[in-house]
Amino acid sequence: MIITIVSDIHANLPALKTAVNNLGTCDKIASLGDIIGYGPNPVECIDWVKKNTDISIKGNHDSALCNDSDLNKFNEYAREAIYISKKIIPELQYDYICKLPLTDKIDDILFVHASPYAPESWGYIMSKAQMYYILKEQKHKVTFIGHSHVPFIAELKDDDMRMLGGKMEMKPGAKYLVNVGSVGQPRDGDNRLSYAVFDTDKASIEIKRIKYDFKETQRMMRELGLPEFLIERLEYGR
Repeated sequence: MIITIVSDIHANLPALKTAVNNLGTCDKIASLGDIIGYGPNPVECIDWVKKNTDISIKGNHDSALCNDSDLNKFNEYAREAIYISKKIIPELQYDYICKLPLTDKIDDILFVHASPYAPESWGYIMSKAQMYYILKEQKHKVTFIGHSHVPFIAELKDDDMRMLGGKMEMKPGAKYLVNVGSVGQPRDGDNRLSYAVFDTDKASIEIKRIKYDFKETQRMMRELGLPEFLIERLEYGR
């Protein structure tokens, strides 16, 4: 079975279209949340996720659409983007977003937006110490996350953790924590979109990076009146 995992689309339709055009054959598609926020096309991106994914979970920006207490944790730019999204997202899509679960799984694979141990707190997993702790306590063979917009593959075997990249083959007895990165707003200094492909038959995981027309996204963001800070950062992947 081939599972494609996307996350943090952030209403970036040009990036999403590019990703979709490069997906190839897959058996299932999982979305790890933050369909909306930051970008200019929340309606179209929600529509695609609703129609095409087998698993769809909630991110913190999705939650902020429905819950003001989450919205209050955002900086001014993120809040403004959510306010704009609220004006254009129709009721049926609003209901879809608000009813999304915080986690889901297939067999020995867990899908979550942020931390698997407190998904509702929206904690970031950034340091190797955090990754080690998550892997040490992890019950599943593989956990896929998003949220930080920084892709990585962390492997724990015999209490030894290694950071892997690109495409790798899983080892017997090892556990994996995979951040699939962001389709709509990469933040690792690389402005190419990011997603992951998991081939369960070959036991392989690959982080895909693809160029997209970020200038088209920037143009639409300016037309919608989104903050310039959010517009400029797409070029630099920060």
